[in-house]
Amino acid sequence: MQLSQTMMGMFDEIYKANIKIGSSFKPAGNGKVIMSLMINNRTRLPMLDLKGKIQIETDEVIIQYKEALDQLNQAIPNIFESDEKCDFMPHQQYIQKIEITLNELTQCNGQVQLNFLNPLNSKPIEIHQPFGIYLIDQLNKLINTQKDDNDDAVETALDTIWYSTAFIREIMAIHPAKGIEKNTTIILESHTQAQQHKIYCKISDISTDLNKVQIQFYSEDEQLTMNLIKELNILQK
Repeated sequence: MQLSQTMMGMFDEIYKANIKIGSSFKPAGNGKVIMSLMINNRTRLPMLDLKGKIQIETDEVIIQYKEALDQLNQAIPNIFESDEKCDFMPHQQYIQKIEITLNELTQCNGQVQLNFLNPLNSKPIEIHQPFGIYLIDQLNKLINTQKDDNDDAVETALDTIWYSTAFIREIMAIHPAKGIEKNTTIILESHTQAQQHKIYCKISDISTDLNKVQIQFYSEDEQLTMNLIKELNILQK
C-alpha cells in the first residue's frame, strides 16, 4: 500500500512538472485584452475529464472564451465552458483565444487552474499557473518616425531612462525588420470604458554600440506613466 501511494505521488509530480501552460496578451481596444493560452501535455499519460478555470484578481472583469483548437487546428471541447468531456492525450496541445474586458487600465494578476483525473486510479489532480496582465499589455502601440508627437503632449519629460534595445524592441512590439532611430516616438494608447489614456515614449538617445536606448516619457497622466515605468523596470530585470 505504501509503495502504491508513493507511485501515485510520483505520477502527480510528473504531471505537475510536464504540463506546460503558457500565455501572452495583446490589446484589442475599449479595455479589451486578448489572452492567447496554450496548454501542452508533455507526459506519456492522458489527462482524463480535463476542466479549466481562469481567475483574475480585479473587480468588474468580463471573460469570453473563443474557439478551442489543438495543434492541428482541429476544434476540441472548450474546457472552460463546455460540459462535453475532454480527455487530453499525451503530447497534445490546447490552444485558445480568450477576450478579457477590464473596467479600468490596471495591472492585475490571475491564474489558470486545471482539474483532471489520474488515469491509473481516477484520483483528482489540480494544477495552477499564475499569470500577470501588465499595463504594457493593455496599451496599443504606434511607432512614429515622421515627426515629434511630443508637440501634442506635455513639454517636460516625466522621466528619462536607459533600456536595452532588445527589451524595447520586444516590449514595444517593434518589428525585427524595422530600425530603431533617435527621435522615434512610441505612442501608447488605451481607450477604456471610463477614460482615454496616452503616453509618449521618445527615443532621445542611442548608445554607440546600439545596445541601449534612452527613453523620455511624456504624458498628462503622471500616475499612470510612473506605474508603467515601474513595471518596465521590473520586466527588464
